[in-house]
Amino acid sequence: MSKNNVDEIIKILKEIIPEPKCELNYGNVFELLCAVMLSSQTTDKRVNQITPQLFAKYPNSFLLSQATYEDLYNIIKPLGFAKIKANNLIDLAKSLEVNFAGVVPNNFKDLESLAGVGHKTASVVLALGYNI
Repeated sequence: MSKNNVDEIIKILKEIIPEPKCELNYGNVFELLCAVMLSSQTTDKRVNQITPQLFAKYPNSFLLSQATYEDLYNIIKPLGFAKIKANNLIDLAKSLEVNFAGVVPNNFKDLESLAGVGHKTASVVLALGYNI
């Protein structure tokens, strides 16, 4: 694709969506990370339906790292792939606590070391959470 084509596509997108925004609801970078991870293979609207309960019960990585699989599974079950996502969320939270003092990392390498976090999730967290 030529530079002219790319520029034209960007121009059209800016006209169609002048101020793009994330549809996920979150209050901090930790919540953003969890919400983006949960959004895999489902809609943002569906994620937004369960995250209020999830974040009320587990507002930080310490509390989430203490969650039982059964409880977390029951909260996120409507999203699909809940078995994998529940395990990943708990493992992600434990890793944040042990390796990053509960702080969501602000670089690809460390983000991608977390359970359930791939390049796309890391990109969204860096862009929206850290303006990188």
